Amino acid sequence: MSRFLLVPVAQLDKSLLCYWNKNCAQRCQNCFSGGTLRIYADSLKPNIPYKTILLSTTDPADFAVAEALEKYGLEKENPKDYCIARVMLPPGAQHSDEKGAKELVLDDDECPLQIFREWPSDKGILVFQLKRRPPDYIPKKTKKHSDGKLMKGKEKAEGSGYGSALPPEKLPYLVELSPDGSDSRDKPKLYRLQLSVTEVGTEKFDDGSIQLFGSGIQPHHCDLTNMDGVVTVTPRSMDAETHVEGQRISETTMLQSGMKVQFGASHVFKFVDPSQDHVLAKRSVDGGLTVKGPRHKPGIVQETTFDLGGDVHSGTALPISKSTTRLDSDRAPSAPSTAERGMVKPVVRVEQQDFRRQESRTQDASGPELTLPASIEFRESSEDSFLSAIINYTNSSTVHFKLSPTYVLYMACRYVLSSQYRPDASPAERAHKVIATVNKMVSMMEGVIQEVDQVEQKQKNIAGALAFWMANASELLNFVKQDRDLSRITLDAQDVLAHLVQMAFKYLVHCLQSELNNYMPAFLDDPEENHLQRPKIDDVLHTLTGAMSLLRRCRVNAALTIQLFSQLFHFINMWLFNRLVTDPESGLCSHYWGAIVRQQLGHVEAWAEKQGLELAADCHLSRVVQATTLLTMDKYAPEDIPSINSTCFKLNSLQLQALLQNYHCAPDEPFIPMDLIENVVAAAENTADELARSDGREVRLQEDPDLQLPFLLPEDGYSCDVVRNIPNGLQEFLDPLCQRGFCRLIPHARSPGTWTIYFEGADYESHLSREHTDLASIVRMVEEKCASCVLEAQPLRKEPEIITVTLKKQNGMGLSIVAAKVGGTDLVTC
Repeated sequence: MSRFLLVPVAQLDKSLLCYWNKNCAQRCQNCFSGGTLRIYADSLKPNIPYKTILLSTTDPADFAVAEALEKYGLEKENPKDYCIARVMLPPGAQHSDEKGAKELVLDDDECPLQIFREWPSDKGILVFQLKRRPPDYIPKKTKKHSDGKLMKGKEKAEGSGYGSALPPEKLPYLVELSPDGSDSRDKPKLYRLQLSVTEVGTEKFDDGSIQLFGSGIQPHHCDLTNMDGVVTVTPRSMDAETHVEGQRISETTMLQSGMKVQFGASHVFKFVDPSQDHVLAKRSVDGGLTVKGPRHKPGIVQETTFDLGGDVHSGTALPISKSTTRLDSDRAPSAPSTAERGMVKPVVRVEQQDFRRQESRTQDASGPELTLPASIEFRESSEDSFLSAIINYTNSSTVHFKLSPTYVLYMACRYVLSSQYRPDASPAERAHKVIATVNKMVSMMEGVIQEVDQVEQKQKNIAGALAFWMANASELLNFVKQDRDLSRITLDAQDVLAHLVQMAFKYLVHCLQSELNNYMPAFLDDPEENHLQRPKIDDVLHTLTGAMSLLRRCRVNAALTIQLFSQLFHFINMWLFNRLVTDPESGLCSHYWGAIVRQQLGHVEAWAEKQGLELAADCHLSRVVQATTLLTMDKYAPEDIPSINSTCFKLNSLQLQALLQNYHCAPDEPFIPMDLIENVVAAAENTADELARSDGREVRLQEDPDLQLPFLLPEDGYSCDVVRNIPNGLQEFLDPLCQRGFCRLIPHARSPGTWTIYFEGADYESHLSREHTDLASIVRMVEEKCASCVLEAQPLRKEPEIITVTLKKQNGMGLSIVAAKVGGTDLVTC
């Protein structure tokens, strides 16, 4: 059975995002945090009020420029030609007021969100403008090296840190080796690692970057960070192939002198740190020991960790392929260092290292691990930013796997439920936390759906966003309702999600009906007249096809799809029928127009049959179809009355009377007798009218614009029943968030691959056994009993034989029930 929605839900305050943006600043100021920032562009895009971008408090101005250019559709512009200017306005002024405004261009390494949060309100209003960089602009914080060269933004704040006065010969460096790792190059290249971040990749970021070309080298491949006497290497993406001591790494790893580092397929270097070599040599002399080779076991990569005070430690980590990393959100992150505030979109920042830890999971290697195909981890301190990026800042048109938000949010819920989120939390505390997290997800989703409906854009764009969020809301509701742990503690959130599905459905129906309304005159197109500008029936079919394609792309549940097209078919029925019965002077009540409209409706019915929607079309187009049948059938003699009553049984007495009395006879057509009309109307009063009153419906002339059917939530047919492993496109959806350090996606190779592993009553092992038994029995029955009519039986062989049974339905949605039977026994039902 399906569930009726009767619980009203309070509307979300429109100021949700603004409230969250302001109050996010009240969180831990020393933690990595983020929020939204309005960027104006009055000089570039005067017709656009502003754009909102998502930033962390450590994101510099040059990163904000790149984000803002993308938001304004200027992503092809060179970000170096633009800047962010902070404009200080007097209290009460508008952002566009120039009187009394003071403008100051931000340096590339200044952090706009941090400046905004620290701005005292009594000094006036602070807004940020995206504009072209002035040609005479000189950075106000520029410093110089001792050799006179300008410092990078990442180095400016270093000041008097460790080794700030080190001569070049004492800096750590990379020396080039042959691809096989031997010291065979005649003139090896040597790269000194300054006290900052050195980028490695095909792009030349600045004079200190290491530019490499070749197989496997990404534009921004990795970062080498030299800070506080420690050098680390951090891959910038999953595709950035980076090896340390022969092992591929995926997160920040500390380097020790003598280690071999490989970028891509062929660029091999030896890392040398003169300060480490000096200390080691001193210890060897003092202790009388002879040290040969590197100071670590071959094949083992040293893992970098940070204690609560931010001190660096190193320990042996398990090989990457046999361990799973997680985020320790129970630790308090250290304050961001000044040296890294200019870092642009790093994968792992130094202040984020305190929650990275590798963990050995002891599982039976012979069997599957009963867990989801993947899990996700995020920092508790950045939960709001993470959820907002998933929900508030997702562009539905660019998401490949349209249900990505649902699967990410479900994994996030399971992560909060797990002991990895807060190892020391009690079950009650964990339950309260997951309730708060789910409520936050639902509130954000409600705000997005309401905002989409209020946006005045092209209907197609609105329809796409509404279908996207309707699908995700319904799928997330199914996950939460079916999960054995979440279902009992999220009842309120389930009610709100159910309301959101209905709300998005209503908005989407209205949107598609508005688009369809533009082409409805096509049904009344006179074939004897050639109106090139008038809509054609092909326009109606194209609109229906576009709606179907949209719902399929968004993976909307089939039951919701049927309900939505029932609404569209009813709209067609209502629009045409009301014009037939309410406009006697139009001449539409005639044999001529009845035949034309019936022919046009035939195109819609044929389209519906191809899509598997023939039952919905037959039901909701029935009144206008019966009306056109009445207009074209014989209705001139008493013997025609039984045929009229049996054919037009859905038309009530008022509707039959209007159609017959307003009928326009052709010149060679006899008039309809008045007694025939009276008899037909009297019969309808005793049948159709009584049936309507018994159902509580009023007997009306016109069709109701709204389809009087309750909205039903689907009970089955959700994506989790068919999706296996990590869906294509989910990793792509998460990559930007992973690169910014919001979260980490952890695949589980030994998972059975199903997303219903935590559902109520799920029993994977018995399911595997039952599935194998059923398949074997089906194959045997097909071999024994279907040889003559379906398949050609093959002789038994020693090896198992695979037989393919194909059930075809032409271009349909697969909604019809198809069964193969042999001897009264059900073989396949789908």
